[in-house]
Amino acid sequence: MKRAIRDLLSFALPIFFLFVTNSSANAQCPVVIDSIVTVDVTCSGANDGSISIYVSGGFADYNYQIFNPPAAPQFFTTSATTYTFTGLGSGSGNYQIIVVGEDGAGDNCDPVFDLAAVNDPPPFVMVVSTTNDTCPGGNVGTASLDVSGGVTPYTYSWPPFSETSDSISGLDGGTYSVIATDANGCSQSESFTIVSPPDWSGTLTGDDPSCNGGTDGSITSTGIAGGTPPYTFSWTGTAQTTENITGLGAGDYTLTVTDDLGCTEVFPTVTLGEPSPVFIAETHNDVSCNGDDDGSIDITVSGGSGGFSFLWIPGGSTGEDTTNLSPGIYEVFVTDAAGCEDSLEIEILEPSVLTLTSNSNDASCNTLCD
Repeated sequence: MKRAIRDLLSFALPIFFLFVTNSSANAQCPVVIDSIVTVDVTCSGANDGSISIYVSGGFADYNYQIFNPPAAPQFFTTSATTYTFTGLGSGSGNYQIIVVGEDGAGDNCDPVFDLAAVNDPPPFVMVVSTTNDTCPGGNVGTASLDVSGGVTPYTYSWPPFSETSDSISGLDGGTYSVIATDANGCSQSESFTIVSPPDWSGTLTGDDPSCNGGTDGSITSTGIAGGTPPYTFSWTGTAQTTENITGLGAGDYTLTVTDDLGCTEVFPTVTLGEPSPVFIAETHNDVSCNGDDDGSIDITVSGGSGGFSFLWIPGGSTGEDTTNLSPGIYEVFVTDAAGCEDSLEIEILEPSVLTLTSNSNDASCNTLCD
């Protein structure tokens, strides 16, 4: 009989028993299931539950069987009055439990039946709510987590940050993850994305004023982008509010761009220089004699941007120096390659007209020559 039971169990099939026993042997029966202790699954979908069965009555060996369709039956034969099935999932319903013990006379006691449930915590449901970053590099994005399932209470982590609450702030644009862990140590991760406007970009190019003290400098921007268009522009050093500015003298100019959401970007300061002023130094020689025209002027020019041209008034001479000058006032106009100019007046003098004065004394006596 025992061999027949073992043969049936080897096929992993539920067993229905029909016994013909004698009254003296059955005195040791029935087998009684004293208790069943179940350990639920720790994490949804895991297989770490267990069923421990405790029996009394009958004689060894005892055959323990659990069955939870559609999974195949599990069975184990032992002389012990207890056995634990491990590695169990929650299954599709209650586990059917069958225990068969011997009657001490070579036959079996009637099988005893029971039911046991291995429970499965509800699966995690994680919902992340976010607010996006409003400004490029603003780090004002936020995320908050709503969790259900598992076994409360929960703990939280937001790698790579140290935050351990169910919300986090100060996020820049990017993709992040949050991990929730329940009281059983079961964890689940959820990723989320914080959207940030594009980073600011752009280049400023300055053109210096062409002349010392001039106001024809300019600054031109290229590729201003980022944030949320449209933009407004403001400059230090000028009241202009356009992206490109003109009519500038030497100095420092700083552009601040403000986008449609009020986000600002201060671009690097542009410094406009200017050439040194055109400077004229002179030496001259006055006319040597009254009425002559041998005066001359020698000038030396510095500063500006070189490539000087000259014009003398009066006379129209275009050389750097001028000679054969009569007395008078002469003005030279010097222009450099950038069109910057300076002028200088020089006066050529002449000496006074020579005046002859004669003195005479008459002879004191006739015939004397004194």
